[in-house]
Amino acid sequence: MLFSNKYPTSSKPAILSHSKFHTRDLINHVDNINIFYTSPIEELCDFNKCPSVINNKLIYADISGQFTEEGAILLVDFWLKTLNKF
Repeated sequence: MLFSNKYPTSSKPAILSHSKFHTRDLINHVDNINIFYTSPIEELCDFNKCPSVINNKLIYADISGQFTEEGAILLVDFWLKTLNKF
């Protein structure tokens, strides 16, 4: 995935740290029958940086994990691929 350094980025460790308690709670309920867990972080982040703008489109505004409409559209292929695994 290509992105420019001229746009703001978030640190991947900061995003993971910000969401670690929520992620832990979700993972504790996974049974791989009815409840699954996946995250698009690996799809969106490059090494230790997660861009807020990809292809000149704002995909999220902060590290809350709430995506803009453009960000959601960008993840369609990720979700189709991931959901087919379940």
